[in-house]
Amino acid sequence: MKKIYTYFLFFATVCSAIFYLLFIVSEFETPTERLEFKVRITKATVHLFQQLLIKYFQDNGIYPTTNQGLQALVDRPTTAPIPKHYPKGGYFEEPVDFIDPWGNLYHYIYQLVNGEHEITIISLAADGKLGGKREQTDIVSVCKQRPAEPLKCTFTSLPRSAW
Repeated sequence: MKKIYTYFLFFATVCSAIFYLLFIVSEFETPTERLEFKVRITKATVHLFQQLLIKYFQDNGIYPTTNQGLQALVDRPTTAPIPKHYPKGGYFEEPVDFIDPWGNLYHYIYQLVNGEHEITIISLAADGKLGGKREQTDIVSVCKQRPAEPLKCTFTSLPRSAW
């Protein structure tokens, strides 16, 4: 299991480096292409968070609370519920800032609704505010998990009026 985890982190590091290089190269492209690239980076990053949250759940039988946030993947939470099987050093090998390509923090919301786990990760995009159009359109990942079923995730972009 440790080997798979190490491989996963190596893969994530390599992907991050590639995304960074592609981002630099994309500065010479059109604004639409830059926007599309930032959206792809955001979705790939959120997918990484989702995979680590699954690992957190597999290890502990719980997801981090909204208050614990994504930081629970880096530092062992000190508020309840405390994970029982937290890996030394967390779920990332190096410190991580949870900043999207527009320079805004990712938002994490956890809810337990009628026995179903629901995880929402939001990038507020260019304007840093809920909702918007084009480059201000939020990128939202909603994951749901019923008892004894795997986590199922979808991406949406919600206009301001939906909030």
